[in-house]
Amino acid sequence: MALVAGAAIAGTSVAAAYLDAKFHIKKDAKTLWNQYSAERHWKKASRENRESLWYEFENQVYRLPATEQCIWSRDGTYTWLETHAQCCRYAQFFLSHNVQPGELVAFYLQNSAEFMFAMLGSWAIGCAPAMINYNLGGDGLVHCLKLSGSKIILVDEDSECRARIEAVRDRIEGELGMKIVVLDHALKAEINASEPKRPEEKYRQNVTGEFPM
Repeated sequence: MALVAGAAIAGTSVAAAYLDAKFHIKKDAKTLWNQYSAERHWKKASRENRESLWYEFENQVYRLPATEQCIWSRDGTYTWLETHAQCCRYAQFFLSHNVQPGELVAFYLQNSAEFMFAMLGSWAIGCAPAMINYNLGGDGLVHCLKLSGSKIILVDEDSECRARIEAVRDRIEGELGMKIVVLDHALKAEINASEPKRPEEKYRQNVTGEFPM
């Protein structure tokens, strides 16, 4: 009897393993659980008026060791606390250019630490980036910028990027009424020297899950 029971258990285990391998039952169950957990988390954030992804970023800043590396780039590395400070500086920079909650900021930027600071900084004031392909030029560039409805465009200091912007500067400033801001060495230094003041909660109060964060 024990032998029969053992064989039955073994057979059941093999069958279960086969079915799991064939139909990915465990994987699907884990996916469903993760989805359920994410939905619960989002509903809680919604009830507390904290739907802005800025709060998710800050949760990690406060949770992880202050000295742990957050961003690595060829120009330097930044801990979570340093990254948070830089993001606050870029948020204040946007506010100084009269960027308002709910607006998009056009990014014509290559990959860099500053790209991340600017993106997270926009979240901090209830905004989001309109990421424009930095290889675009001419009519295609102007069309995408028009769709963004942004007041300003943050431009990479790369010479080719600047040249493409300069080629249509009159249209960007004239037709679109958009201010061109080149994120060059001087501007980076100016932002880096500013106070890393965390934007007030009021800037993020009306952010919802439908906003293109």
